[in-house]
Amino acid sequence: MQHLVTDAACQQCMELFNREQRQPKENTGAGGLCATAYMRIGAEMAYQRRAEATMGTENSFKIYI
Repeated sequence: MQHLVTDAACQQCMELFNREQRQPKENTGAGGLCATAYMRIGAEMAYQRRAEATMGTENSFKIYI
């Protein structure tokens, strides 16, 4: 747990997620209803690119639930 709190990449990812969550629901790339996923595809891809750029050389995985 301490690693997640103090690691700079983790903090940057949380800040990115929080900024994205404040966007209007139709423009957010940080999730939403599956039924409206097709409307957010551009925003979600942009969010993913920003997250990948933030993490740089860190290993990352995309998880579909």
